[in-house]
Amino acid sequence: MNLPDMQKDYLFIYGTLRKEIAPSEFIQNLLDRYAEYLDTGFVQAKLYDIGSYPGLVLSENRDDQVLGEVYKILDSRELLGAFDEYEGCSPHFPEPWEFVRKKMKATLHKGGVIDAWVYVYNHDVTDKEQIVSGNYLEFVAGDM
Repeated sequence: MNLPDMQKDYLFIYGTLRKEIAPSEFIQNLLDRYAEYLDTGFVQAKLYDIGSYPGLVLSENRDDQVLGEVYKILDSRELLGAFDEYEGCSPHFPEPWEFVRKKMKATLHKGGVIDAWVYVYNHDVTDKEQIVSGNYLEFVAGDM
């Protein structure tokens, strides 16, 4: 089994940009050009329904897991710059941003743990519905 290269940057995607539901031009123009799909996995966090997309919030509870996809970033400047713009957390946007990019431990389904960039929801979730399964694809499928 090939273990991930610890010197590389990784990105964890958990919401509307997952392969199965992402806008195809977004995947083709960014992820296909500047990243390589590695595996599915999870991070220790809670997931909330923000409206037409989810928001991930940090959690101290090991049982809280958000499922997603892990990508090895081939060009950090291009990919993360574009994602920061998409997520509204680049210098072009006024603070406080809705999302902030943080490094988190991501556990791969094939085995191993890596540090991956994750877009964390940066606002109060008191009035938001928690997606208890931690799986946005499953949540969206239930709405259809």
